[in-house]
Amino acid sequence: MSMKTKRIKEIVALTMIGDGLLSAVDPKRHVGLWRVGPRPLLRLTDRLLRKPGLTRILGVAAVAGGVWWASRQKPHRGTRFLWRSA
Repeated sequence: MSMKTKRIKEIVALTMIGDGLLSAVDPKRHVGLWRVGPRPLLRLTDRLLRKPGLTRILGVAAVAGGVWWASRQKPHRGTRFLWRSA
């Protein structure tokens, strides 16, 4: 797998973690920011605004999925670290 692909996967995992955390902490505010776009997206965001508990559960699931995905990423063989682990 190329280094570019690995970095894209890492960025996606980081985004999942951050978005999930924001959804879990303040679901109405976070979902409200995404209330734009085509009608199907508006229906989805309206439903999530009415059900903050569900939004929190989905947020926690996104954090768990992002952490799992990030933990599966291995450094490239040629990667040099600033320090060596003991």
